[in-house]
Amino acid sequence: MDSKSVLISIHPEYVAKILEREKCVEFRRIWASKEINEMVIYATAPVSRIVAIARVTNVVFASPNYIWKKYKDQGPGITRLKLMKYFYGKSKCVAIELSGIEEFVNRPQLKFIFGAQSRPPQSFQYIDKVTLKKLKRYKRVSR
Repeated sequence: MDSKSVLISIHPEYVAKILEREKCVEFRRIWASKEINEMVIYATAPVSRIVAIARVTNVVFASPNYIWKKYKDQGPGITRLKLMKYFYGKSKCVAIELSGIEEFVNRPQLKFIFGAQSRPPQSFQYIDKVTLKKLKRYKRVSR
């Protein structure tokens, strides 16, 4: 599987901010070792649906303080205090810049794309090309 796409779980509060362009950067404690071109966004409970696909335009690995300084005025969608709590204990963290967000009109459940036994990923999971093609059959609108 030579995937350049991932499925990522995000709390609904932050998904809403991504869809409204209040949040243009996703922050993570760990990230993929491969180059990633797009991110499929899964909103955790109570939504529990795949809600959007976004292009990954840049990935920055750096200290939490550097990440905050770089992105604080670029739509972080989170307070400094919450971000530092999230990154607590990490000397390096990740900022993923997003663009080209397409929201699904009918938000599919994971089981319809990944099978009945699927579970949302703790951090992320790679998506193979066949699964991505199945997902992209669902109608999307640019936001």
